[in-house]
Amino acid sequence: MEILYLWVRKYKNLEHQGFNLSSKLTFETIINSEEEDETLNVTLKHFENEKYFSLFPSNIIDVKAVIGENGSGKTNLLEAILNFFLDKRNIFKGFLITSDKIIVRDKLNFEKVPNELFGKPLHFINPEDICNFYNYESQSKKTRKEAVHSTKNNLMETYFKDNYIIKYASFINMDNIHNVDGLENDYARYENGEPNFINIATESIIVSDYQSLNNNERYIVTGESELLAHKYRESLRMANFLKIAKEIFFDENRFFSVPVAEFNDFSEKFWYSVDKIISPNSESYNQSIEKILKFELLETNLSNDEENFFKYLSRDITYCFLSYELKHYFNFTPEYEYPLVKLIDNLKENYNSKLDRFEALYLYIEKTSFFSENAEVIIKQIKEIKKYFIEKFESKEIICDGIFGFKISENKVTDIIQDFLKTPLFGIKIDEGRFLALNIFGFNFNGLSGGEYVFLSQFARIYETLNNHIKTNRDILFLIDEGDVSFHPQWQKKYLKFLLDFFEKFFPKNRVQLILMTHSPFIVSDLPKENIVFLKRDKYSKTEVSDITHQNLTFGANIHDILANDFFLQDGFMGEFAKNEINNIIDFLTNKKLQIKIDSLKKEIDEVKKRIAKTSNEEEKKELGIDKKNLTRQKNELIKRTNDFQFSDKYDKNYCKNIIDIIGEPILSFSLIELYTEAFPDEKKSFIDEQIKRLQNL
Repeated sequence: MEILYLWVRKYKNLEHQGFNLSSKLTFETIINSEEEDETLNVTLKHFENEKYFSLFPSNIIDVKAVIGENGSGKTNLLEAILNFFLDKRNIFKGFLITSDKIIVRDKLNFEKVPNELFGKPLHFINPEDICNFYNYESQSKKTRKEAVHSTKNNLMETYFKDNYIIKYASFINMDNIHNVDGLENDYARYENGEPNFINIATESIIVSDYQSLNNNERYIVTGESELLAHKYRESLRMANFLKIAKEIFFDENRFFSVPVAEFNDFSEKFWYSVDKIISPNSESYNQSIEKILKFELLETNLSNDEENFFKYLSRDITYCFLSYELKHYFNFTPEYEYPLVKLIDNLKENYNSKLDRFEALYLYIEKTSFFSENAEVIIKQIKEIKKYFIEKFESKEIICDGIFGFKISENKVTDIIQDFLKTPLFGIKIDEGRFLALNIFGFNFNGLSGGEYVFLSQFARIYETLNNHIKTNRDILFLIDEGDVSFHPQWQKKYLKFLLDFFEKFFPKNRVQLILMTHSPFIVSDLPKENIVFLKRDKYSKTEVSDITHQNLTFGANIHDILANDFFLQDGFMGEFAKNEINNIIDFLTNKKLQIKIDSLKKEIDEVKKRIAKTSNEEEKKELGIDKKNLTRQKNELIKRTNDFQFSDKYDKNYCKNIIDIIGEPILSFSLIELYTEAFPDEKKSFIDEQIKRLQNL
């Protein structure tokens, strides 16, 4: 699947707009009827890029960057592409062209259209074809009019079953968070075992990380949370990715900080909150879970680090079993019974707090009917966990940090993380159909900056997705919404190369089409102009495609030249705050300079008045009168100009001097020095001496 062109009649702020998503061909849609017509008559033209040649790795189908200011429609375009392929309703109207199909989700009459592309026939898929596509022989035929308004199978389930779409965005799109289940679109989650759309945008992956632990029933009573599950899974992804990261990010040594594993304390806080709910007064407090377990005594019995570690480990494993048990009671207890009552009764009967914490847990599992049938297998796995930590502490592969958790030896990060991706450290298998997740530790990359974290997280998500969900020899459409938004310019400069190297090295058998939504001039510099779509807003805030690509060559261009184009930066390169202050200084000094000129004119007028008074020559008086009139006119014009200036009290001689001293642009600084000395002539010598001294010290 290679998408070439999308034309949208109406979707959010996209209206009657075509988007060329290929560097090989350019399409143009001409509407031959009134916009208000329900069915539009359409002429579709296409033009081949005669100079096209592929400069990307052999498995990269194409790369397209969509550039535009905030609000220009980049994210809307990305969502429109997804909606076209994935939605079962006609949220918007338009058509899409792939390398071998024209897919229509609108009432359109194509009067003229190409018959083939790249030497192969171009097939139409109309609304009724989408509506009537099923995996069995019986098809319920509908007319085109009926089909446009009907619910359809989405295209990824039908015509593109052997292709994949992946979406990535680091920021959380609040519009996609819809209800208690997390996301508005059910296709945005890992479902049906082998999805061919995988959403690794942050808001979606938080939900899918949580659901992957099979704890999606009312997490409030299970001792889990979406964010905790996401933190755990994300840190494992990142740490797992470190084992191959050096192969493509070989010069980015900052990535390879050692993660620290800490007890997350979520279960402790959860059960403490349960105690507060069920024990609102001292009389009933004796039935609280903390009192029964006597875990509140842990803090008062601290000894050496390893002993403390195992106390907290046994406590948190016990909490996981209680959470699992409570979830079972919550799901299967009749409405008139309170699940916590059953749990407390079971604890009172079967948990012996006088025993060693692990021994007490083993006995509890053996006595509790919910676990007893598989007690031997369950206890064996818990013992394996305990043995694992004992051996790793002895070998120094991990370093015990007592009640806080543990640190991983630098040369063992990959091995240890792999262990935590498998049972029993990842979770305990109760039987063939039941699995108890162990969300005990949080892996923290404390040495990473925010940008570094986002970078590593992004590639770790991509790597996990492609490794676990994508079959080889399949086409992938990869949509990235501002993937470089948190990066230092040095990484923005390398970002596209990182992506291309990543896909070429690790997934050479998959063909990948990249569409990047970005603000980065570095991406523009990395691509020919045919690979870029420039979006802008018209006066009605609607999206339109700029024709800037017909004017500028971009590949290998200096980013300063790219930024100099009004499309990126209007009114120069200077920050708006500095620009505003400098303009105010210029106005203030100009005003002072005008005041000096006004004072000078007043003196000249006074001199003319004196000369008029002294002379008796009428001809000379007449000429002097004309001079006085001209000088007075000049003075009044300058007074009018000075009245237009408004300044706050902070603008004075010293403030101007301080601003000029910190300006980093030499030409601007020298110009302001000249203006300053004209506005304050008495400061000229000392100020110039100061500036010379400053420059000598540079």
